[in-house]
Amino acid sequence: MIMGKWYDIDENNADFNEVVRISGFDLDKKYIGRVIVMYDDDVPAGAGRLLLEKEIFVIDYLYVSENHRKNGIGDLALRMLIRKAFDSLGNAVYTAVPATLFPFFLKLGFKPCDGLLNKNGTDFYPLVCVTDVGGHCGGK
Repeated sequence: MIMGKWYDIDENNADFNEVVRISGFDLDKKYIGRVIVMYDDDVPAGAGRLLLEKEIFVIDYLYVSENHRKNGIGDLALRMLIRKAFDSLGNAVYTAVPATLFPFFLKLGFKPCDGLLNKNGTDFYPLVCVTDVGGHCGGK
């Protein structure tokens, strides 16, 4: 069974740390926010992070391990991150993604913003979501 569990950023959760290690990302830990760990039959399969920066909600991390992709975990995680922002009285959620993830985020209600970021030689496109996506999970 696929499920997500929320943790505070400062909890130093072992499952979240393991997903981040597998993904190879180096995350800054000085922010206020929440993380979600996605489990597939109690095995950490992915994670996401929602930050609060100057009253703005930002999804700065979303990852699903390779052997758990294509079964709706990323879709569910992104929906849960968006829902958490709107439940916390946010009126928008921002992110920046590489071109390969652009269609996935557009499918869940994100719209392009102005600008382009470049991190470690990769272009990242700023996006904003102004509507709580709710609804059902994707996947098969």
